[in-house]
Amino acid sequence: NVSHFPEPLLHSICTSMVQFTGGASTEVASGQPFKLHLIASLLLKAGDPDHQYPSCLVEGVDLGVDEPTWNTPGVWPTKEELSGESAESDTPPPPEGRDNYPSAEQFAEEIRQTFVEEIPLGMVEGPLSEAQAAQLCGCTPAELCPGPLAGIDELDKIRTIYDGSWGAQNAHIQRNTAERTTAPTVTDGLQALHWLLASRGFQPATGDFVPEWRWPAPDESWSLLKADVSKAHRRIKVKAKDWKYQIAKLNGEYWVNKVGTYGVASAQLYW
Repeated sequence: NVSHFPEPLLHSICTSMVQFTGGASTEVASGQPFKLHLIASLLLKAGDPDHQYPSCLVEGVDLGVDEPTWNTPGVWPTKEELSGESAESDTPPPPEGRDNYPSAEQFAEEIRQTFVEEIPLGMVEGPLSEAQAAQLCGCTPAELCPGPLAGIDELDKIRTIYDGSWGAQNAHIQRNTAERTTAPTVTDGLQALHWLLASRGFQPATGDFVPEWRWPAPDESWSLLKADVSKAHRRIKVKAKDWKYQIAKLNGEYWVNKVGTYGVASAQLYW
């Protein structure tokens, strides 16, 4: 969140980044909050093998219901490469709409207010009638897959969840996804700290390490940094042809999710 930065400072930062990346475009694509081409240029400079990904997001991603989800250039392992994993072989039933969970009705006003707040962000469109939602999605009303919605009380907010499993969207997405994302665990964090400590004993002349584990000394201070992005999954634009698979229906009103939706299997993959 850089909203508190002075405007001249932001301009200076962007100018420096553009110069560093050889004049990359600073345009913000429709339906996306990021300067995607600029990010792609920075990743190219950094040697990221997946540096083209941000530029591909300009047009939006395939949800993965009707076609394979996008693969990386070897960043994530395939299901076959992971022990005990295998590609899904059974063909799931066609996606269909489902009724909302009772919690969605309980928190209907809070969920609706969330949708209203996301309209100017380009994340959702509504309220619409069934016919209007179908027209926006380029499909027939029978092809819309509304719900099932749930509302989770997280004390400071009500999180809206679209259960893509009950309507069978997730089964298709999982079948069409070849790779499995992995995330660092506590063990990885400990290993990283071990590397940091070992580097203190690195001898350039001999190349020897002294990898002896120890906890921080009384005069040392270690910090663990955690970053959180607001509405993270909803920062990825989904192609319009797939909007029909993540329709929200609340008290007779239709809301079209145009971005990654929490509870749909590919939302975390693309984020």
